[in-house]
Amino acid sequence: MTISSLDPNVARSAEIEVAGPAALLVAKLHKLGERREHPNACSTRTRTTSTALALVLASLGLYGVLAHSVERRRHEIGVRMALGASRSDVRAMIMRHGMTLAFTGVIIGLAGAFALSRALRFLVFGATATDTVVFLAVPLLLLAVALVATWLPARPATRVEPVSSLGAT
Repeated sequence: MTISSLDPNVARSAEIEVAGPAALLVAKLHKLGERREHPNACSTRTRTTSTALALVLASLGLYGVLAHSVERRRHEIGVRMALGASRSDVRAMIMRHGMTLAFTGVIIGLAGAFALSRALRFLVFGATATDTVVFLAVPLLLLAVALVATWLPARPATRVEPVSSLGAT
């Protein structure tokens, strides 16, 4: 294998014979050079990974806050159930609390996104400063994740035994 066979721009006088493992390396490097990506492809992948990680962390954070809140309110939930609250009432109370947190976060996030979108529009490849699809899809996705993250701690809260929680004071 010769260098000029890989790159026709190399002059015949500068032709070097490459053999053995070096030839393999040169061939692989040549293939990598041919497979050029868009200049923003790596940056887009990094942003996508960061966004997915942020979504996972937000859902875990919301779940953790609500699970802690349910645990702290176990006595209150027991009293409510002892006074006649149904399991669906308790579930609705916890879901309402979690979704209120999520809606508040989405509203604050949308306000911040609108405010910063003009300044950051050059960083987002292929999107306008106020991309309608993004401004609709992301809050809906976050609310869907929040719904699941809220429902998970609400399930065990409905299984609180009023007698055991009243005696645990």
